Amino acid sequence: MKYNFLITTSAGNQIDCDLYSTDRDESKPVVLFVHGFKGFKDWGFFPPSARFFEDSGYHAITFNFSHNGVSPGKCDFDDLRSFAENSLSLEVDELKELSSFIISGKFCNFSGQLFIIGHSRGGGVTLLSSPAIKNLDAVAVWSSISYVDRYTDRQKKEWKEKGSLSFLNTRTGQEMSMNYSFLEDLLTNKEAKLSIEKSIAQLEVPVLAVHGEIDLTVPVKDSERIISFSRNQNSELFIVPKAGHTFNMVHPATETTEQFSSVINKTEKFFRRYIRG
Repeated sequence: MKYNFLITTSAGNQIDCDLYSTDRDESKPVVLFVHGFKGFKDWGFFPPSARFFEDSGYHAITFNFSHNGVSPGKCDFDDLRSFAENSLSLEVDELKELSSFIISGKFCNFSGQLFIIGHSRGGGVTLLSSPAIKNLDAVAVWSSISYVDRYTDRQKKEWKEKGSLSFLNTRTGQEMSMNYSFLEDLLTNKEAKLSIEKSIAQLEVPVLAVHGEIDLTVPVKDSERIISFSRNQNSELFIVPKAGHTFNMVHPATETTEQFSSVINKTEKFFRRYIRG
């Protein structure tokens, strides 16, 4: 069963959340899904992934960051103004705050064990946030970035001159702009708060890094770097043959690909090792 929650953060922003659970009053571990750039909780593989973990004995939660460009109750990009005003620091802060909501038992009967799955940029945000999140037992990142400063000098120059930079959403045809404040935040904090390498070095829990063999959006070497940063000997790299950035899944999801099936099963088995009791 799916339950919807709308929470207001300490900064006054709204986060739209969906809880998937066969029984929200039963004590179970929670799996939290974190979307990436131009992502949202209802995209492609997120709902079927949440249902998979629901059926596997977890409470599963998907959500939209407050400035991802999708208004509460909507299923696609309708608020490009908020999208333009987003920042990585904001997403890191929101993920930490949302995790505190989960741990407090506001959504469901929390067993005391939290697992997080982040995709693409959401994987980076997951890794940046995780050292500060309590009750975290393991993390999985799918097609994740391993560093945040991924823009060319030409892009940075144009961004500063124009005050914003546009990115085409090839699925919807929308030109989605981000204000220069996004880049300012990134450049100011990339050696500290937004250093994925330093965050992973502080992270004690095991990390599963999953990557498609033919990912043209984020190279496989990013996941290789993530595992090299980890100090937990149980961290693991899983390369998916013949898979792209979304493991050959599309939006809307009409079927589960062989590649994604291997990803979701591998991730659940990885988490299962750390279930207590």
